[in-house]
Parts: sequence; structure tokens; C-alpha cells
Amino acid sequence: PGQDLDCLRRDLAEAVKLGVTHISCYNLILEEESRFYQVMADQHLVQKDDAEIRTFWDETAAILEKYGFEQYEISNFAKPGYRCAHNVDTWKGKEYLGIGAAAHSHIQGERFANTSNIEKYTSLFRNGELAESFSERLQGRDKARECAVFWLRLSEGIDSREFAERTGVDLFSLYAKELPWLVERGIIAIDGPMVRVEKEYHPVLDSVLVDLV
Repeated sequence: PGQDLDCLRRDLAEAVKLGVTHISCYNLILEEESRFYQVMADQHLVQKDDAEIRTFWDETAAILEKYGFEQYEISNFAKPGYRCAHNVDTWKGKEYLGIGAAAHSHIQGERFANTSNIEKYTSLFRNGELAESFSERLQGRDKARECAVFWLRLSEGIDSREFAERTGVDLFSLYAKELPWLVERGIIAIDGPMVRVEKEYHPVLDSVLVDLV
């Protein structure tokens, strides 16, 4: 609240001066139990509306592109050769192991999370017990749909050939009804084997992907 475009430009310029090769930019999301949320409520501060957020989004992308960063994912920018491997692998549905309280993992088709309670996690760990608080296993076309929705977060989109190899499902058959409708409206673009969300729809990606879940 209260941040203006000049402040945003200064922040980005200072970040670039540090010589970093990767920058993540997210819209502020306030958790209801956080102190910041309570301060906002007590002081009657108002968050930016959708139009302001879009302006900040476009400005961020334009500035970082000028500095040589590529927007390889909805909220992530990197210099060539410095994309975050974990980000890319996560969106492509590959496996990862999370260690510690509240950590999430994706192993052999199962997604699971450890308890966020540090004392409980430590106690279970010392007793040689699992500290999982959540687990989920999707299969078949449901798993393929999850993979597709995640994968479309990447700016380059989905390589349908790699998708078929990874999931065993043909992308164009999976979305035989949805894709033509989205392409006709200019939301989705298909270029050979590549399927991607057009850049202008990146700021509202979640509302686009809801049709593909």
C-alpha cells in the first residue's frame, strides 16, 4: 500500500545493481493471521486494485527485459542460462523432495507435505516417524491435467511431445473441447508442438487455467 511506480523502478534498479541473475516478483498476498494483515485492517489501508496491479506488472516486465532478464515463468525473471531449475522442474511435474517442517514433496506421483508445527515435526522425526500432514495421489488423465495446468505457467508453454512422454496422455486429445475455444479467443497459442498462454493473459493466468483443471 502506498507504493508508486517510481518506488518500484528504484527497487528494481537497486536489485539489478547487486549483480543478481534471477529475480522473483509477486503481488502482495496478506494472510489473515499475520501481523501485516492486522495493521492493514487497523489503519484502514487499501490494497491496489486490479488496474494498478496490471500497470505494476507490465512495468516490472518491461524494466527487467531492458536489463537483460527474460520472463521464463509468470513471476520469475532470469538472465540467460540462469533459470531456476527447481521452478522449471516443478511446473513440468518432475519430482522433488522437501525436507523440514512445512516442506512439500512430489515423489513417484504422490504429493505430500510435512506438518508445519516445528515441535511436532521434531518429535516425530526423533521417533523415526513420518511427519506428513497431507498426501494426495492423482492418476491417469487427472494427473495429466494437473501437469498441464502447472506447465502452462512457463512462458514458453508446453511441449506436447514431452508432455506425452511424461504423462502418457496426448495433450490435444485431453483438451479437445477446451483448446479450440481458447485459441479462437486469442488466449492460447499453438505453434507446432508448443502450446502456450499469450503474454497479455499472464496477469490473469489463474482465471484462464480454471477452464483446464
